[in-house]
Amino acid sequence: MYAVIPLITSTFLVAGISPDMDPSAVENAQPKTQVTSIIHLGDWTESVEEARRISAEKKIPVILHFEASWCGACVRMHKHVLNDSAVREFLGKRVIGVKIDTDRHRDLIGRYRVSTLPTEIVIGPDGAEQSRYVGAVSLRSYLSRLQTISKQTESLKPVTAATRQNDRTDPETKKTRSCLIVRRDGKMVGLGGYSPVALSDSRKWQKGEEEFVVSFQGVDYFLQSDEEVTRFETKPEQFIPHLHGCDPVELHRSKQARTGAIEFGTFYKGELFFFASTENRNRFQRNPAWYLESDQQPDSVDEAAQLLDMIR
Repeated sequence: MYAVIPLITSTFLVAGISPDMDPSAVENAQPKTQVTSIIHLGDWTESVEEARRISAEKKIPVILHFEASWCGACVRMHKHVLNDSAVREFLGKRVIGVKIDTDRHRDLIGRYRVSTLPTEIVIGPDGAEQSRYVGAVSLRSYLSRLQTISKQTESLKPVTAATRQNDRTDPETKKTRSCLIVRRDGKMVGLGGYSPVALSDSRKWQKGEEEFVVSFQGVDYFLQSDEEVTRFETKPEQFIPHLHGCDPVELHRSKQARTGAIEFGTFYKGELFFFASTENRNRFQRNPAWYLESDQQPDSVDEAAQLLDMIR
């Protein structure tokens, strides 16, 4: 792996950003670049503004790649990774790529809290930061990163025409559905009865079966097959939602456990999170570390029971 270059010049001191900052404030604060060319498929652009506009239109994420001509790791990555034909297959189709010269756009370094080069920041179509990567990597690792970004930056939208056709019990309304529900016998059901393995593997909402139920930390998860049961029991933490589906923003802000909604789910670093509102999801995406630094993720049945008791 290539070395990373820290930005130690006083010019690059990072300003704090509130987790409640309106994403439009970040957009409006960006400098107006002189680049006016249209973004073509397979091309990197230098225009943050144009990338954000197309991102909103196509509903695909933006990758902000911070680099500098004096950064050896950046130069090697530019030469051996970023312009490879396999990487260009993603550009304009599944992601919008923006190369940012830090010597020309020092204000963006402060705005996006960049302290090391190279750094990549993934921005969703809604303007919220979804993830960031520090340091240069090989072509193979970078292609894996692009695959991950393509999957994980998509907000979960279970109410679709296909979903309604396959599950006619769901009303065609705008009402949200709890991702953590209480059954008639008093037990908690995770993910509203959908399979966590299918959701993790393929980002698809598929109903679990009564015959394939596994309990973890007092929550029942419905799966689809013996194979899914085996995988889940081997490493349940890989599949269960964070806090079993409770809203981490609400827990952090008000010290109250509030069930997240299926419609307001998202993946962050491969883990599934649910929120009680779009506002809370946007707050989390703008600054995940703010809400995870004092995380109360249960590590035992007793801790999970205490958390779940708060919402009963």
